[in-house]
Amino acid sequence: MLRQERERRGLTQAELAERSGVSRQLLIKIEKGHPGAEIGKIMAIVKALGGGVVFEELPPSPPSAFDLDQIIWGEK
Repeated sequence: MLRQERERRGLTQAELAERSGVSRQLLIKIEKGHPGAEIGKIMAIVKALGGGVVFEELPPSPPSAFDLDQIIWGEK
């Protein structure tokens, strides 16, 4: 989802990395779905794309898979 949003805005990986203050290598890893990025760095990327985070109450039983796209972009 991050890649699609970056491309929709006409940004290269290098441009988004510069705007968000993260390395291009980290951005590539995040776009490929590799875990391990610090939440602060992910938030910087989302902010550079004009996005935000909405906090919702979790259901009593958390889902088995963590869906970062849903948290960041509000997609269901």
